[in-house]
Amino acid sequence: MGTILVLQEPLTMHQIIALLADIPEKELDVKHFLQQFHSVLDPGTTAVFENATPQMHKSFRDYITRGHAPTEFRIHTGEAHFATAKRCLEVIVQSGSQPDTNSEYSVSNWHRHLQGAVEGGVTCEDEKVWTLLEEAVVNMRVGDSSSVFCRVATAGWGLLKRDGNKYAMERISSILTKAKEVCTFS
Repeated sequence: MGTILVLQEPLTMHQIIALLADIPEKELDVKHFLQQFHSVLDPGTTAVFENATPQMHKSFRDYITRGHAPTEFRIHTGEAHFATAKRCLEVIVQSGSQPDTNSEYSVSNWHRHLQGAVEGGVTCEDEKVWTLLEEAVVNMRVGDSSSVFCRVATAGWGLLKRDGNKYAMERISSILTKAKEVCTFS
């Protein structure tokens, strides 16, 4: 639910399911979960579930992110952004240098989710995110190289402002060096 809440652009149910594909079905059957929440999701005009573009009703969004919802159901947008950024980086790494339609969203928006996580007060102590970011840099050769470098630099700067420790500085420096190596600036 947090992913739908923080999406940067509308995605179809099929695209959302693809973005969340690595969640083991025994933990969460994404398709079933989305179908169960149809009353708070505005599915758009399409009749086919997989092609629907869900948007959360504003009143439900306010309820679930503010102090009104019971704690166990409340969604912290910073944490939702962090989880979505991490998943986007996983999609980029898994797709390699051959992006497909399912990875386009991830390539275009991972940095926005990471920025949203930082702005939401989430600290980046998850080693896997640092590793994914480093690996993803190699796979983000699509589009303008300078924008890839700027996205990595902006995300890194946000993380440094939040967690300005020596380890974080060394990781960002290493990742930016790698980004500089793979990017061709014209």
